[in-house]
Amino acid sequence: MHLRHVSRPDDLRRLEELFATVTECDGHAPIGEHKYLDLLHADPHRVTGIVAEDDGGVIAYVAVSPTQDGSTWGLEIAVHPLHRGRDTIRGLVDAGSGHAADRGGRRLRVWTFQPKLAAVLEDAGFQPERELRQLRMRLPAGEQPRFPAGVEVRPFEVGSDEQLWLSVNNAAFAGHPENGSWNQEILSDRQHQDWFDPGGFRMAWDGDDLVGFCWTKVVESSTGEIYVIGVAPDHQGRGLGRALILEGLRHMHDEAGVDRAMLYVDAGNEKAVAAYERIGFRLDHVDRSFVRDL
Repeated sequence: MHLRHVSRPDDLRRLEELFATVTECDGHAPIGEHKYLDLLHADPHRVTGIVAEDDGGVIAYVAVSPTQDGSTWGLEIAVHPLHRGRDTIRGLVDAGSGHAADRGGRRLRVWTFQPKLAAVLEDAGFQPERELRQLRMRLPAGEQPRFPAGVEVRPFEVGSDEQLWLSVNNAAFAGHPENGSWNQEILSDRQHQDWFDPGGFRMAWDGDDLVGFCWTKVVESSTGEIYVIGVAPDHQGRGLGRALILEGLRHMHDEAGVDRAMLYVDAGNEKAVAAYERIGFRLDHVDRSFVRDL
């Protein structure tokens, strides 16, 4: 196995083929959306891509990226289904660990849904940290959204709602490792993705106050995702969360024309998990993170 850094743009086609093969085999995208978009942007400050080759073919990809403070680094790995031996996986983990350590990283976090990778990580001294559950349900939901008196819902208005949404989102997710530090660059990037539809970005207003939102997207021809959902801290406890979930489901079924819904939720957020399950969501699979000091 030969390891090297990604060479753009030559590697992108072969990496797309690798990701498609892994997704078809596992029923799960091999790396997260953020890491995939960082690969496309080729920003070395956001992600370093490492390619593994065997007999001239790409068999694996390792994404290594720092957090904002640079102390903790993230690692995600895509491995071809025919090359998932323990030695290969351990070599990929060691390569990512070494890259992070060389750049001052003090801690490494690895996300995976593959049991083989999880076993290698535990053998290498990584400790389980978080569980991210993917929940799914059939549409339509069994009830319609009911918002508090005075609250109105409309689509996101591009060019008008960005700054207020960023403020409410970051307040609602303060301290959250993925959703709590969005900026205009990240939001603009998502707005330029093929899947972005402002009509599916449902905004709840109480007068001039943005009190919550449910951002949905169509991920497959028959499946929609609740991408991000949040309630402004000063307006929590009014039943807005449940109403926003149902509004997102209603929009995806009635207007986007899908008959299945999915979302991701941290297993430690027991209140949110229970709320989704009461509406009809059920567990599909679990992604797990492991951490180790470098």
